[in-house]
Amino acid sequence: EEIFIDDVDDDYIENDQGYVNLKDGALGLSAEDEAIVAAMNSGGGIEERKTLADIIMEKIAQKEGEADGDMEEEDDEEGLPPLPDKVVEVYTEIGKILSRYTSGKLPKAFKVIPSLSNWEQVLYLTRPDLWTPHAMYAATRIFASNLSPKLAQR
Repeated sequence: EEIFIDDVDDDYIENDQGYVNLKDGALGLSAEDEAIVAAMNSGGGIEERKTLADIIMEKIAQKEGEADGDMEEEDDEEGLPPLPDKVVEVYTEIGKILSRYTSGKLPKAFKVIPSLSNWEQVLYLTRPDLWTPHAMYAATRIFASNLSPKLAQR
């Protein structure tokens, strides 16, 4: 089928093998309208638009950056007071016990670790990497029942 075009519109439209194309600069818009369309197409000096995903990813990166800064401070351990020698001695002995633990009662000093303010530092003294699976299970039960969910995940 051939499309017939009025002679009036010949200034704006050219027929190209059945396709209708607008001639260059023939949008039929006023100069003001063309400026608006150009501004919309090129961004018009407006800063880059951010999608919701971009904003969320920026927030996540910002929080991770803050967390990395916090972790570096914790690694330095400058703000933490040194543990007394007696505490270090007791909890290293508990670590030796837990490396051979299979069943039975756990030491009372181990059961109070979740209630300590610096429980992570004290727990590190017991060398959890050397515990038996039975000791790990018993410790998990103690910590899960005595710590808040947020603290237990650390």
